Amino acid sequence: MSCLGADLPASVQSLDETYRRKCRHICADLTKAHLAELKKLQEKCLNSSDFATAKKVKDYYDSLTNGTYVWGNSAEKNFSYFMASGWGGDWSHTLNMDMVMVSRSPDGSVEKFQVDLKSSDSEVLVFNNGDRLWFYLDENNLMQRSKVFSLPMSRIAPSRKGANCETELGTIRRRFVDECSRKTKDLTTNYVAYLVKQIPVLLEKGASADELKALNDYIGVLGNRPIARKDTCPYGELLGNWKTEKNDEKWTFTKDGIEVTSLYNPTRPKKKWIHVSSSPARRVHLFKGEGNSKESFYVSLALGKIYLFHPDRRGWMPVLDKMN
Repeated sequence: MSCLGADLPASVQSLDETYRRKCRHICADLTKAHLAELKKLQEKCLNSSDFATAKKVKDYYDSLTNGTYVWGNSAEKNFSYFMASGWGGDWSHTLNMDMVMVSRSPDGSVEKFQVDLKSSDSEVLVFNNGDRLWFYLDENNLMQRSKVFSLPMSRIAPSRKGANCETELGTIRRRFVDECSRKTKDLTTNYVAYLVKQIPVLLEKGASADELKALNDYIGVLGNRPIARKDTCPYGELLGNWKTEKNDEKWTFTKDGIEVTSLYNPTRPKKKWIHVSSSPARRVHLFKGEGNSKESFYVSLALGKIYLFHPDRRGWMPVLDKMN
């Protein structure tokens, strides 16, 4: 079975191995050099008695040599923005190769949160079923949300100290993925273009909603961004009516922007906001008030809810639920 899941149309699953076989061929020289690098790292880990990381190195090495490595669909690629460095707020935060966020307080206490891979993507990370969420802001900043707070965080420059084995493994894996992604870019671009053309074909053949969603998700993974025409609304997934959890406001998203109406006092003047920009993968969107208003906020969809947050302060903003 394809690594992409049972919901993917069978016709696409049959193409999956062909695509990955071509990836392996194109990256053969890089893989050979990478395997030699892993052998040296495994020896280093054993010499330093880091047996847990040595085991990870061996398992990863074996996946590359026995054909089970998942080309084109790895955590290092899909979540490289979040994994490339640590992040600093009041606490320091890192995302390791096991897709666990490790948070350290100034006094040294540690908390860990597991990434929900099915609910996450290249610009939004969901931890512990929504206990924490990370949202892309720009190349060096993100926003952490929980049920009770919003916390802006900035990228931490890599330490100049000697890297430990696990950190070094993460670094060389990401470098390998980046180099292979560059070498297979033309192949992947053509493959994605072909898959996009299959969507209307599958619709005509009566493909299920689950199959079409799986294909759309697959295209997003391969291209690392949604496939959309330039004339489509960049925040199309948000269009419609939403309400605050307190049920005191209705937020209406249209192609012209946002209108906010009081549900307690419908005669109160509506607040209006216009779209300013969207993140590269169109998962996080910036809106500002109409006219001379200087107020702005970010909007993103996660776990079926819309999360709102200010770009440069911790002020709380509501979470929105879809209205029936």
